[in-house]
Amino acid sequence: TRDFSDFKALLDAAVAHTAAANAPGGDLTQAENATFIANGQNIYASNTNLNAVTGRRSAPYTGSFVLDYQFTRPVGLRVGLTGVWTPNYNIAILNGFVFHDGATLPISLYAQYDRKIFGQHTNFRLGVNNVADVLRGSSDYYKNSANSLNAATGRPNYIYRYRDPAIYSLSVTVKF
Repeated sequence: TRDFSDFKALLDAAVAHTAAANAPGGDLTQAENATFIANGQNIYASNTNLNAVTGRRSAPYTGSFVLDYQFTRPVGLRVGLTGVWTPNYNIAILNGFVFHDGATLPISLYAQYDRKIFGQHTNFRLGVNNVADVLRGSSDYYKNSANSLNAATGRPNYIYRYRDPAIYSLSVTVKF
């Protein structure tokens, strides 16, 4: 649970100090900036009005893995497989109900080859991120959040996002 008691005490003091400065006979130069007070009030409200957070940060845990294999022949060749797993998380809180969704397990691949070229240690790396998502499948989009509750179905009106595309990279590193 977030503890904003110190923040709230400072905010209340700033509001009181500003009210006194703006009162008849007060010193206007001692008033706090109205924008700073409004921002402080928004920060306080945003962090204390919710019982549960939404989005990926609400996932109770995550996991990642790397599988890396180095071949004996040709010497210097390695291949790898990586993934980052996020379970279902709080996708929306509507009318006091928490809706869960959004689990993901994107898979990435890479290959590396080390060798000497003209006496210089050289590394070639080919990578492909987001090759596939084991949990989301081949869908072009996924549920990202929700903005309201559908009264007819009792289910959220989801907001969808296009899935991240595969990203290809090739790099060559030479050590001098």
